[in-house]
Amino acid sequence: MRELNLLPIEIKDVHKKRRSTILGAVSFLGIVAVIAIAMIIPKIVILALESKENDLKQQVTLKQYITDENIKFKTKINDFKGYFSLIDSIRANDEKVTFKLKEISEQLPPEVTINSLNLKNDGIVLVATSKNYTAICNFTANLQLCKKYKKVYLAGITSDNGAAPIYTCTITLVK
Repeated sequence: MRELNLLPIEIKDVHKKRRSTILGAVSFLGIVAVIAIAMIIPKIVILALESKENDLKQQVTLKQYITDENIKFKTKINDFKGYFSLIDSIRANDEKVTFKLKEISEQLPPEVTINSLNLKNDGIVLVATSKNYTAICNFTANLQLCKKYKKVYLAGITSDNGAAPIYTCTITLVK
């Protein structure tokens, strides 16, 4: 059976217009919502990516700082290695000097004073003083007789020509 429509046509047209207006408004709101969502999602993604970029920049900065500190630390380690090497070298030379001083002091008469001692690769140069000329000669002779050096050179004996003269000599000991 068919339905009977008892509504007048004017009312029917008003309902149609209202329905069409509501449908247009809902469609318009839907389109606006879709456009808003289409604009908001990229903004959210951009903000998330910028935040991630900032985090990565901070990590890079931190790692660069760690790398710089590591380089400084390695430089300090190398400096300390150099210092230790220098200290070892000084200790070795100190032991050599101590040994050489002991050798020389065994030949040294009590009247003679050593003013300077210079260790060189090929020997030792020393400057000695004494108030006794013979003591300097004896010291030189003792060094020649000890046979620890190939040659012993006496460069000369000078005096200060004072009332109690002080004699100075330079002696070269060749290994």
